[in-house]
Amino acid sequence: MYEKKCDVLLNDGLFTNLCKEFIQYKRGMGQNFSRSYQYLLRYMCRCLNNMNINTPILTREMIETLAAKRPIESQGTQTKRVRLLRQFALFMLSMGFEVYVYPKHSLPQNKYDFRPYLFSHEQIIAIIKVADEIVPSRHSALSQIRR
Repeated sequence: MYEKKCDVLLNDGLFTNLCKEFIQYKRGMGQNFSRSYQYLLRYMCRCLNNMNINTPILTREMIETLAAKRPIESQGTQTKRVRLLRQFALFMLSMGFEVYVYPKHSLPQNKYDFRPYLFSHEQIIAIIKVADEIVPSRHSALSQIRR
């Protein structure tokens, strides 16, 4: 019951049922298909459905389009999406569909590109001052907590 509530809704289209079956398949294998994977799958499903094809196939061009790094995306998110795309293609292949499977040796390598921002002492003091001035709201999820 909980899993159905947290499933990210997929748009209607040719690939929608395949994406839903893929989620069930992953969960049936005991894998936790987290929300982040659901969002990536929803993005892929939306892109595939917008390609206006009549048969659920995955061509090399389709896969490469979906695998391309997006401008505001980290290397880790792209790697995660390409791995999910490869798993989805293998799932479709096992069901007898004509698909191109992204080569395992070509998977993007996840480079650690995190760069921490270090706040100055003055910035931390300014943040704390602003936080202290926040007025409690009854609309807050934590409104029942008193100071």
